[in-house]
Amino acid sequence: ALCIFGEILKLSGELPYLRPKPHLHLSMMRAFAVQGDYSMVKTFHERMWPDTAGSISHAVRVEADELLMEAAINSGQIDVARQVLSSINTKWEGISWTSRGSMAAVRLEVLSGFTTMFSPYILPQVSLNDPIKKIMLPFEEAHPLRANLDLKKVVMRFFRDAVVPVVDDWGCCIGLVHREDCTELKATLSEIMRSAPPCVTASTSIGRVIDLLLEKRYKMIVVVKPNNLYETGYSSSLRALGVFTPEQLYKVATPVAELQVPCICHDQHVSLV
Repeated sequence: ALCIFGEILKLSGELPYLRPKPHLHLSMMRAFAVQGDYSMVKTFHERMWPDTAGSISHAVRVEADELLMEAAINSGQIDVARQVLSSINTKWEGISWTSRGSMAAVRLEVLSGFTTMFSPYILPQVSLNDPIKKIMLPFEEAHPLRANLDLKKVVMRFFRDAVVPVVDDWGCCIGLVHREDCTELKATLSEIMRSAPPCVTASTSIGRVIDLLLEKRYKMIVVVKPNNLYETGYSSSLRALGVFTPEQLYKVATPVAELQVPCICHDQHVSLV
């Protein structure tokens, strides 16, 4: 991908409109941020303005800064990450709680030795070390759909839910159907679902699941029994116990801005709104 990106820049020459769009820069930055390659993310961050075709939106600029912080964290450069976070708060006046950057800020707080970010203030009911089964949504309450159903019979469900678990005739979770994949009304759910579903065991820590939501941007994670995961792997049916989504995380969180708790995410108070 990096070689292709370089070829695009080379072929564009002096023609600005042929240069990569901002979303391509972000895609590369996301990949390197997860790997902890801070130098590459920094390079893309610095070259986004001169090497991009078209305008760069506010949302893109914010995410680019947040990816720089995430890359520093993943590479173990905690002091650098703190400097980037301070710059973000100065430039953008806080971080949105629903953004990828807020999750990176949470990790930075923990790595820096602060304990006020998640407990008892942001997640007052739980600890990052608690098992995910403590706050997961029971699987039956996710209202899974049978794999042999035609999309046209259940399409209204996807106006409400962005992702829905799919089960086979034995009730085992075999995949997830995402709203954006619902393009063929005549197709069955088994034909458009994504499999195998991302899953964790019921004993996995809440902190680890949050990391997965951050790194992989999953819209739903299936929670299974420990033995079930080890026996079946990711290519087989899974007897699910529950699910966990970003929306559930937001529901159990208490906005720090309401509590006025000092922390490193802002000079005075966190602004995770």
